[in-house]
Amino acid sequence: MNKSSRRRLRRRAHRTLPAYAGRTLSGIVQELTFRNEQTGFFVARVRLRGVRDAQNVVGAANSISVGERLEARGHWEVSPNYGRQFKANDVSLSLPADESGLVKFMAMTLPGIGVGLATKLVEAFGNKVSWVVEHHPERVAQVPGIGPKRAARMIEMWQERAANHRVLAWLSGLGMSAAAADAIVRRYGNETQAQVTDNPYGVAETIHGVGFKKADAMAKKIGIAPAHPARIQAGLRHVLREATDSGSCGLPRQQVREQTRALLKFELDGVDLIDHEITRLLERGLLINAPAGGAECLFLAKIYRQEVEIAKSVVDRLHTKLSKPIRVPEAALTQALASLGIQLEPSQRAAVELALREPVSIITGGPGTGKTTITRAIVQTLMKGGLHVCVCAPTGKAAKRAAESIGIEARTIHRMLEVRRGRFVHNLQNPLQCDALIVDELSMVDVPLFRALLHGLARCARLILVGDMDQLPSVGPGKVLADLIASGVVPTARLTEVFRQARQSDIIVNAHRVNGGQMPILNNTESGDFRFLSYLDDSEAQAALLRTITVMKQPGRFLPNRHYDPLRDVQVLSPMRRGTLGVDELNKVLRRGLNPHPSKEMPFRDGFLGVGDKVIQTKNNYTKAIFNGEIGYVSDLDPITRAVSVDFDGRRVDYAASDLAQLRLAYALTIHRSQGSEFPVVLLAISYGHYPMLKRNLLYTGITRARELLLIFGNPRAAAHATHNSQVEERYSKLRDWLRAEARTPATAAAV
Repeated sequence: MNKSSRRRLRRRAHRTLPAYAGRTLSGIVQELTFRNEQTGFFVARVRLRGVRDAQNVVGAANSISVGERLEARGHWEVSPNYGRQFKANDVSLSLPADESGLVKFMAMTLPGIGVGLATKLVEAFGNKVSWVVEHHPERVAQVPGIGPKRAARMIEMWQERAANHRVLAWLSGLGMSAAAADAIVRRYGNETQAQVTDNPYGVAETIHGVGFKKADAMAKKIGIAPAHPARIQAGLRHVLREATDSGSCGLPRQQVREQTRALLKFELDGVDLIDHEITRLLERGLLINAPAGGAECLFLAKIYRQEVEIAKSVVDRLHTKLSKPIRVPEAALTQALASLGIQLEPSQRAAVELALREPVSIITGGPGTGKTTITRAIVQTLMKGGLHVCVCAPTGKAAKRAAESIGIEARTIHRMLEVRRGRFVHNLQNPLQCDALIVDELSMVDVPLFRALLHGLARCARLILVGDMDQLPSVGPGKVLADLIASGVVPTARLTEVFRQARQSDIIVNAHRVNGGQMPILNNTESGDFRFLSYLDDSEAQAALLRTITVMKQPGRFLPNRHYDPLRDVQVLSPMRRGTLGVDELNKVLRRGLNPHPSKEMPFRDGFLGVGDKVIQTKNNYTKAIFNGEIGYVSDLDPITRAVSVDFDGRRVDYAASDLAQLRLAYALTIHRSQGSEFPVVLLAISYGHYPMLKRNLLYTGITRARELLLIFGNPRAAAHATHNSQVEERYSKLRDWLRAEARTPATAAAV
């Protein structure tokens, strides 16, 4: 190699090495390839000094513009789809020092200032443009071609942007993420600093994703005293919101005091301060004090009033004349049964007649007791009588199952009430126009949703509520079905007899045995639909479960002439998220086994997400019209922008990076999350490590999710403990009391 060749090689190395080495980077933003305003995530092309080509940089910043100087800490990585890029952990931005960068920056960020005028400004003031605009703005109008009006607009935009930068930087210094900081500024605008400084806890009330703990950390940095009234009140409300998230509408006052003291890290003498703020919140009507569950309880005012409204609406309906009564119900029922080709047992017929007679009625019973047959008979009879009938259920799976079994269209409650701009279209002012509404799987319905349903249904319409009172209660606050039945106010048909055909299913027989406190029969015959595979070691149980699900496609392997799609027909369930047989670990293992080589994938939570993965929506998203509990499959994703598309039963829903917290892998689900759904095959994992959750209603609910085949993997002692543990977690609610109070007589309605 000659001397000139060696010089060329050294120059080439000098040009490329800085881009691909080290953990810091500095350069000018040449192009913004992608920018997510919600999360602050960006993909930018950055020109580095001494490097020929602009480099890809990915990171997050409260604000970023073309032309700004970017300084970052991070590391270089190679993306399979986008090549070499710098992944920035810490990003700081400033105005470019060089004049060409300033021209580009102003042309891109200031409305009405193109490259030509930006060039004139830089020619006039050099790299002191920002100093002139901030300290001597009158000089801007003196530049030829700009004029007073354009100068005023430019100065306003520049100062607004500078102020915005300062506020965002201030919020970032208080610990807020880019997404949270942007949301706070959008909410409060020019008053952001004043509002946050005055009461940082108000941010937790108004900005999604900023909870009490983040607001409390921000308050500490601002200098708010630990015993400040605003902090104590925020802590009290946080404890009660946590209670509603766990299913209670309120909590005993003593429990609220102790949990708030622990949250705020007060000593025992801090209880007096807490009591004082409880009194102030009661005086302001933000908290309600009332007896419930044998204790003096505190309730957030909103959820308390929702239970009151439910009770008033239900009792009012019980005394309302139906808009379209069936003139000859016996004849209509006989005609309906003939068209369906079914016969009803006396208890079933009594249940149908109850629903035809009463404005509001409940039908409850376990598997195999005929709820579906009865519902079909009710629907056909009402339709024969000329009534317009609607059917709904809490989740998409439950609605689909109801439609298949009943024979008419069924929708989720949310889709039936219709969501527009985050609100239900059908409400007290615009009720749903139907003569009868059947609500299936009512055990899943919480207080806010049931209140919305009652508000969205015409007062004179017949309401028929169907559900299994022995299943787990709703994820959300309240115990609607249990309270409606326990009040004795609503006419109720309790179905207890398991009919002959149902008795041939080991799933149904064992579900009733567990519900009665008896161990399931573990005969494990190859032709049976219920099998228990005993493993004392959780790792062995996990390996056996994975082996089993991967061979599900083989015809006749488990049931004669049947094969199952492991992704769409089979659902793995577990009582808990943690542990070797918990949902989180099972999802990782099952994903590796069922979708090992996706065409695209990216980091997701503490694992990966790829095309073809099975996912579940974990919260109601009214904007996208996709709701909690709906299961779909990833159809596409972009690892750089983190945009994801999911197919929900043929309907494509697009998620930005900021939306991904709403999704979880769904190869395995908690039993609670699966409620209301039914699957051809369920593989149920159970471990003694699940001890805190091992209760009878949980095991019963898990068993009843399987339609054709149930395989249980795990420890028989864990199943025995769950079967014999009839303890039900206390939920504090007032609905039963309000129903009785509204009816003005205790337990007057007779049950069938």
